[in-house]
Amino acid sequence: MTFRSLPYHLILGLCCLAVSAQTQTVDERIAAITAQFQEAYDRDVAKPHEAAIADLDSKYDAALERALDASTSAGNLDESLRLREEKARLTEKKPLPSTDPETLPESLKSLRTTYRTTLAGLESTKRQKGLPLLKALDEQLEALQVELTQAKQIDDALIVQAKREDLREQATTQAADNPVAAVADSGPENWLDLARRRGGRLKLWGGPEPGTDIEVPTKAAKYDDYVSLDVCGVTQKFLCLKRRDGDVVIINPANLEVHEPNNVAQLCTGDMATYLGKNGTLYNPDGTERFDSRAIQKPAGFVHGYRGGLVYGAEGDFEVFRMSEDHAPPPADFLKGKTIATGAATNAMAFLTHEGKVLMWNCRTKKEIPLDQLKDLKVVEIIADSALIFLTDKGRILACDDEGRFGNGTGPAAVSNALKGTDDSFVRIQGSGAQRTDGTWLGWTLKPKMNDKFESLGAVLDLDAHTGRRDIPDLGILAWIELPPGTKPDIPSANSTPLPKP
Repeated sequence: MTFRSLPYHLILGLCCLAVSAQTQTVDERIAAITAQFQEAYDRDVAKPHEAAIADLDSKYDAALERALDASTSAGNLDESLRLREEKARLTEKKPLPSTDPETLPESLKSLRTTYRTTLAGLESTKRQKGLPLLKALDEQLEALQVELTQAKQIDDALIVQAKREDLREQATTQAADNPVAAVADSGPENWLDLARRRGGRLKLWGGPEPGTDIEVPTKAAKYDDYVSLDVCGVTQKFLCLKRRDGDVVIINPANLEVHEPNNVAQLCTGDMATYLGKNGTLYNPDGTERFDSRAIQKPAGFVHGYRGGLVYGAEGDFEVFRMSEDHAPPPADFLKGKTIATGAATNAMAFLTHEGKVLMWNCRTKKEIPLDQLKDLKVVEIIADSALIFLTDKGRILACDDEGRFGNGTGPAAVSNALKGTDDSFVRIQGSGAQRTDGTWLGWTLKPKMNDKFESLGAVLDLDAHTGRRDIPDLGILAWIELPPGTKPDIPSANSTPLPKP
């Protein structure tokens, strides 16, 4: 949504907010923005919805009265009593049960079915009308967060960030009151996002060709709310999973040993099995210390590639770790003044800003890499596999080598070849593939049978793979998270709008 496309009354209100912004505290600015949203939401969404519900209830009451007249005329006492009880429930505004008992009279079952169907349509209309306003609210808060960050008011920016997260959590909680109905009615633009928020169960597959199912360790199999996973590490592979509440489970596929660290701030997303603790220290999966980065006052994340890594802070400072002597990190001011959303690394390090721009530094050649092919695009996700891979807000995927050459080299070529001949739009990328809008995955590993397995799974929440050595038939492992029960509606898969990020 663009600012120009907002309703005039909302534009006018936001302009008035900007005039007084200099004299307000961050709490007052947040309150002013949300008040403007609430006024528009009440007027354009909530009140029309309440009126539609009142009209539905009135028609339902009239239908119940007609059914009651017919039942009493026929001398059917049991049916008459149930219809009278239903009228009383409606008058007292008690909730309609989600299911009906087998003993319910057919006349009342039919009326309730019609009511539920009509109500679902009204709720869908309400959500669709509210979505542009909710997006506009988040965009205004995001703009405030960026403004405060650029002004070095980091603590105030964190307050805004927390408010945005609270609003998302409230929306998720409301949808979770009836998650199956919410997902089934949400359409192609957000059903998968909601399913990700609910989470699912872990599945494993791999071994020598053609591959078999692997039993998930009991300590990890007991959870059914995994929302994301990543296979990381080079000499020793680890499977890192995040649960809905933020807890983390780490599995060593070699011996199926399970770790559940409780101080994780950020999980690894690349070739080194480690995680960033809430105290700024990097840890191995078993909790032993790998690198102490507590000199950074406010650690925000880390990247690691073939020959080194760094931990970066919220204010653009960073510390280097495990860097080879023949490699060099970016200059000290490389990230200054930038708010980094995420990063990825091979021999080069790429950083994604909150504005959707990419900064790239080649540690081997010791120079900044211009990415002209991305300059007019907004990037929403970046990962590293055997290439640096970018996902744009339009669902397009591009991959480049360490020198910034797109489609060049084994890794970028594998991605390009997998995408060749398809016009699918993608909603996320993982180390080994990309997810379409219908939840299915396209793989670009160098082992065709692994890619075939990607496709055969159908829609899943998340997946990643370790393909093993190229010179032996062992396929490595494939891990994925199943969709929650009842969360995949029958929707088209081609060229849908990319989903909002989880």
